[in-house]
Amino acid sequence: MPVFLNTANKNFGIVILYTCIILFVLYIPFNTKGTYQFKEVPGFPNYDDIASAFLEKQLHLIQPVDPKRLEAADPRDPSHPSEYLFDRIIWNGKYYFAHEPLPALFHAGWTALTGHPLRTGVMVILSIVGVLIILAVLLIRLHKLYFQSTPNWIFWGVWISFSLCSVQLHMASMPFIYNEAVGLGGLFSLLGVSFAIDGLTVKNKRRSRMALSGTCFGIAVCCRSILVFYPITLLVCLAIFRLFNDKQYKDNINVFFPFLFLFGLFILSLLSYNFMRFGNFFNFGRSYAIFPSYEDYQYAILNGNMFRIKHVPIQLYLYLFSPPDIINKFPYIMIPNETRFWIGDVMVVSQRVRSIFILIPILILIFPAPFLLKHYRPLLLSFWMTYFVTATSAILGFLTFFWYTTIRYIYDFVPLLFVIVFCVFSMLWQKYQGNEQSQKIAKSVFVCLVGITILNGLLVGFLKMRS
Repeated sequence: MPVFLNTANKNFGIVILYTCIILFVLYIPFNTKGTYQFKEVPGFPNYDDIASAFLEKQLHLIQPVDPKRLEAADPRDPSHPSEYLFDRIIWNGKYYFAHEPLPALFHAGWTALTGHPLRTGVMVILSIVGVLIILAVLLIRLHKLYFQSTPNWIFWGVWISFSLCSVQLHMASMPFIYNEAVGLGGLFSLLGVSFAIDGLTVKNKRRSRMALSGTCFGIAVCCRSILVFYPITLLVCLAIFRLFNDKQYKDNINVFFPFLFLFGLFILSLLSYNFMRFGNFFNFGRSYAIFPSYEDYQYAILNGNMFRIKHVPIQLYLYLFSPPDIINKFPYIMIPNETRFWIGDVMVVSQRVRSIFILIPILILIFPAPFLLKHYRPLLLSFWMTYFVTATSAILGFLTFFWYTTIRYIYDFVPLLFVIVFCVFSMLWQKYQGNEQSQKIAKSVFVCLVGITILNGLLVGFLKMRS
């Protein structure tokens, strides 16, 4: 039996130990700026706001709107001299929450039990630690299913790279509601993927595993709606593969009924929440939100340019190809906190976003995927690789239509990109088995990319903590 599987329990124990160390040495200090005391950032929304409203059995926020603002021609106008709460929705004279509601249930439950608020920073840290642990479980599972002959240092290199990459450390350093929504959504999306892999590969309890997958995907969407692309692309990929492999996938369709039922319940709940607030199932209230920037208000709200196809080429450049800025002092490169790009009548706002291959160099390893699948094609592995690529591409593609981009949006798809990296390099290693020279070159490239990814992440993390 391979060493990796003989020592599975030991490896998972090391995963937990490493996670605890990095939690207390890096994640919590970054989140609390070294104080180990979680505090809310004044002025910013948080889930305790809507949790308090839920406990009062209402959907609008407890905070009242300034009467002078309600008298304005447009209460959403940030240039009006009256006070306002930004990143909230004004509708029918009341403030409403501008984000998906499910994380507020955790806050409401905690407050009801303890009488104390649940700090945003605590939830951010718990969510990204959860993502880290579930990613380890998922990679170990894939190793057991498809890559038993590969060495376990591939797993450790990919997993530790994720734990210290710039996007993960940026998430850790930002105790904001936005990161909480993204982190919890990422956690439950990854759980949904993990349960789906078990449900479509094991021979027993498949329906219960798919039910858990549908539940996790439903929770993820109720934390962050864009994550609906994870279950949708899974269903699409399954339908396409069934057309060409009917016998292989006929039974898989049947086990998806509990998945669809439970996932549908969450979607129905989210749409009903929209209807009870705005009288429209598909209205998330984005166009009623107050932004602190008048430029954003004029472009996205007044002119209705929140989503445009003209944003796509600029956003693709930012996400995939844009280099960092060069400066004349250490560390000699910089990713600006916020940059506004105007090209004709098109505006894109970028917050700390540069090419994902600059932010996370190890992601370069995803490029050989199509070529390796020609040489290494177990049917189910081909299915999962197709799904991983399709899901991440769909989310990235949707994000490019938006006028605003920020580094935390990358977290919507980057955990699954690390899964692709793990699978690609494992396939590459198997392809080169018996060729020591090629394996030495591959290992050297891998170690270099891991090292650069970690150093880059630590640099970004420490600079962010000091800012």
